[in-house]
Amino acid sequence: MRVVISGGGTGGHLFPALTIALYLKNKGYDVLYIGAKRRIEEKVVPKCGIEFMAIDVIGLGKSIFDKFKFMTKQVKAIKEIKSILKEFKPNVVVGWGGYASFATLTAANMLKIPTIIHEQNAVMGRANKLLTYKADKVLTCFPKVHAKEIVVGNPRASEAFKLKMKPRNRIKKVLLVMGSQGSSTVNKIISDYLDIRNNHYLVSIICGKGHIDIYKGANLDGVELIEFTNKSLQLFAESDLVVTRGGATTLAELSALGKPLIIIPSPYVYKNHQYYNALYYKKNKAAIILKEDDLTSEKLRESIEEIINFNFKRELMSNNSENCAFVDANEKILRIIDMYI
Repeated sequence: MRVVISGGGTGGHLFPALTIALYLKNKGYDVLYIGAKRRIEEKVVPKCGIEFMAIDVIGLGKSIFDKFKFMTKQVKAIKEIKSILKEFKPNVVVGWGGYASFATLTAANMLKIPTIIHEQNAVMGRANKLLTYKADKVLTCFPKVHAKEIVVGNPRASEAFKLKMKPRNRIKKVLLVMGSQGSSTVNKIISDYLDIRNNHYLVSIICGKGHIDIYKGANLDGVELIEFTNKSLQLFAESDLVVTRGGATTLAELSALGKPLIIIPSPYVYKNHQYYNALYYKKNKAAIILKEDDLTSEKLRESIEEIINFNFKRELMSNNSENCAFVDANEKILRIIDMYI
């Protein structure tokens, strides 16, 4: 029972892939993870006890030279991966997006090894879109992403659900999450919001690396300010309302925990996919969407307090959020992988 997992470049690709890799390993499968050199997966995966192979690939870039360099490295990587696959002899290769995944699944296709694609976002990524034509299965987290999709959800939802807490009688808490890199624009708006908010609820802010100075001079009474944390799931679980970007993996985790959502999609991502991720939760009445372009501190305050102050609305959104989650994603993906064992 041998499975190759490939994907990374960003946490949104890496952590769902790593979750399923660990799940398979715990079930007795031999797992090999193929990722990119100098990217997040090279640091994280080996520490988790998963066999890891790093290949030299880069992003597509914009200039003709960048594109030529991309293709040159892809050709070399595919040749290297073919040798790795011939030695490892996997039953199936599962790709999670990113340029290492593109090279890995291309090599697998050339060797006639079955391939599975998992797309985390509501809009298919570049690498996955090119690979769908030869993929044996296309797994998604959202409906209507691809014609031959099987909607299975995000493995991170299965992990998050383990931390789900029963409602407690205590002061309500709002968590604002700006991701690991943060956003200067949105953090400045949050800083201004702290000066006009009601203080009958607690606030925690994960502002992102390099953005903590924005909050100098802000009203931090009853506020927990965090630059970066490895314990985000615990903070998610302890919160009553979460304001977040529209990353698919974060939304899947929050949904599994039944959290009402205020989503501020990043407008700087490929094909505006964070907006379309957010739209799924809005259509299911689990979230409201605030666009960064016309966001103000007053709009943010009104949106937060019309949810945190009204138990009925908050609980209704919470139930709707949980209904959006696929907390059995790991089991669904395992059953599909087992078709090729």
